[in-house]
Amino acid sequence: MEQDSAVAGLMLYPAASASNERLSNATQIQKTRSFVSVKGVTTPAPQDKGYPGFLTNEEFIIFERFHKEVYSRSKDFRSTVFSFASAHEEVEYALCRWLRARKFILSDTIKMVKEAMECSAGARTHNFYPCPDKALCVERSLYIKNFPQVYYGHAKNGCPVYISQPGLFNAEKIMTLTNVSSIINYHWYAQMYEFSKKLDEMRLSQNGGFKRYECVCIIDLARLTSKQLNKTAISVAKEQSAIDSLCFPETLSKLLIINAPTFFTVFWRAVRRWLDQRTTDKIEVVGTNRTKLLKSLSEVIEVGMLPSDFGGNGMSIKSFMKKEMVEAYEKKGDGNGLKLVNENDCLIHVKGACTRRINVDAKKIVKLSFVTKAESKCAVQIIDSNNKVLSEIEVMHRRIGSEDEYSELPTRYNMEDYGLTLKGPEIYEICLVAATTTKIDIVMVEREFVVDEKQKNPKEMLPQSSHPNSLRSARSICAGSFHRVDE
Repeated sequence: MEQDSAVAGLMLYPAASASNERLSNATQIQKTRSFVSVKGVTTPAPQDKGYPGFLTNEEFIIFERFHKEVYSRSKDFRSTVFSFASAHEEVEYALCRWLRARKFILSDTIKMVKEAMECSAGARTHNFYPCPDKALCVERSLYIKNFPQVYYGHAKNGCPVYISQPGLFNAEKIMTLTNVSSIINYHWYAQMYEFSKKLDEMRLSQNGGFKRYECVCIIDLARLTSKQLNKTAISVAKEQSAIDSLCFPETLSKLLIINAPTFFTVFWRAVRRWLDQRTTDKIEVVGTNRTKLLKSLSEVIEVGMLPSDFGGNGMSIKSFMKKEMVEAYEKKGDGNGLKLVNENDCLIHVKGACTRRINVDAKKIVKLSFVTKAESKCAVQIIDSNNKVLSEIEVMHRRIGSEDEYSELPTRYNMEDYGLTLKGPEIYEICLVAATTTKIDIVMVEREFVVDEKQKNPKEMLPQSSHPNSLRSARSICAGSFHRVDE
C-alpha cells in the first residue's frame, strides 16, 4: 500500500489498469465514474446501495475525495482502511465499506478510520498475532472446544459462513486456561488471518467474481441460559463487537440467530426498534422449530453446506472442529513422529481429594497437562495399574506482579517436561490432594496420539520416570508456545 496517488488511481479501476495507454484526467474520470457510479439505475435496491456500481453522483464525489484522502495519509491509516489487502480486496470495495458505515459523510468516515487506527495500534505492533496458539497462550483447539466458533463452508452468495455457539461457552474453564486479554488477541488473529484467508479462497474459487468481502453469521443460542451471560462473557462480547464494528465495518452480509430461547426473543423485539431498517433487514431470529430452522438456513446456505446439527448434510460442528485440530497439528510438522487423534479437557474442582482414571488403548500415547490459577498447593500423583507411582508433583499458580483477571495467565505443568507420557495399553489413576480446605480449580488436558507411520524415523518417546518432586520455575513449566505473547 505504498503507491502514490497516481499509481493508486490505476490500481483502483481495472478499466484503467488494463490499458498501457496514458489516459487524460478527463478520460480517467469518465472511466472511473462508469465503473463505480450508478449504471442507468435511478434508485438502487437496498442491498446494493452504497456499493461500487451503484453510487449516486453525490456519493461518487465523496468517494473520490475519500480516495485522495486515504492516499495522502500515513501507512498505518491506509493499512487500517485496506485491512483485507492480503486477501486482495479491490480498493473501491474497501473504500465504499468505510463510507457506507458513516453514510458517506466524509468527515465522519475519516474520524472513524483514525479511531480504528488507534484501536488496532497495539495489535499492529504484534502483527495481529499470526499464531493463534500464541495469541491465546493455550492451544486454539482447547479454546474453541469450550466456545465453539468456526468458519464452515460458504453461503449461496459466496460469503464465508461463520458459526458461533455461545450456549456452549464455558467461562469457568476458559478463564482457567487463558484470560480476557489473550482472547481479544485471538480475535485480531481471527479477523486478520482466518477471515481474510476464507475471503481470498472465495475470490480464487470464483475467478475474482467474489467482491463483497462479507460474512454470513449463524449464532446458535441452543442451551444458552441467562446465567451464562456473566461479567466475563459480556466483557468479551462487548470488546469483540467494538473491534468488529470499528475496524472491520460493513462485513456482515446476513446474521441468523437460531434456537433463540424465549428470554432472547423478548429482548430482540425491544431492541430492534432502535436499529435502522438496513441493519434489521440483515438479521433474522429463528426459534427452536427444526423445520422452520432448516427452511430459513437453506434459503441462504445450500443444505450440503450446513452441519448436521442444523439438519444439513455436512459433518457435525464437533467433528468439524476435531478435523481442524488434527490438520492444524499436522501442519506444524514438529517431526516428533506422532499423530494427534483426540483431545480432552476436564475442569476438576479439588476440595480435599479426588481421583480420575485415564484408559490408554494399545499403540496410543497420552500427553498430560495440568493448568491452574489457584495459588494453593495441590499434590498430583500418577499411578499405573500395578499401583506404582510414576510421578508426584505439586501444582500451584505462581502469580507474576499485579496481574488481574483481564491479564492473568495460568501456570501450566506439562508432564512430558518431567519425562512422563502415558503409554497404552494401561489404565492410569490420577490422584489430586489439596493442601487446604479451599476449593482448587485445575484443568486436566489429555492429548491422545498414535505413531505416524508416514514418518519413518520418529523421535524416541521420553521414558517413564519416577518422582520428580522438585518444582521448576512456574513459567518455565509452560511449553514454549504458551509463554506470554509479549515475552
